[in-house]
Amino acid sequence: KYEGEYNVSGLRHGKGKARYCNGDCYEGDYLNGKRHGQGVYTFAQGGVYQGSWKDGKKHGFGKFCYRDGTNYEGHFCEDVRQGWGRYCYNNGDVYEGNWMNQKRHGHGVYVYKCAKLKYEGIWKEGYRTSEG
Repeated sequence: KYEGEYNVSGLRHGKGKARYCNGDCYEGDYLNGKRHGQGVYTFAQGGVYQGSWKDGKKHGFGKFCYRDGTNYEGHFCEDVRQGWGRYCYNNGDVYEGNWMNQKRHGHGVYVYKCAKLKYEGIWKEGYRTSEG
């Protein structure tokens, strides 16, 4: 179900709100039938993304609160964490730094809450390197 603006071609365009058959909901900007601009996507199973969209995908800066209590605030590129971001894990650990293809990659800082330790250094494809 969709409530909102359309363009002359009959595509969702401008401000609108969509409810999908799986219970998910999106409210925000559309361009030529796709989520594009600023918007909020709420997942029926839990979780909310609020931020930038491009061509129907998370793109640019946004915040994703996952249903397990973790959250990410930072940059996305075509639906994946890419560039700078801060990820807060549900155990209290925090990683802040660079991401590539959903993985910690490049310079970053990981704070282990329980152990009260911090690793600052280079990450590669989600793993710490010896350069820290």
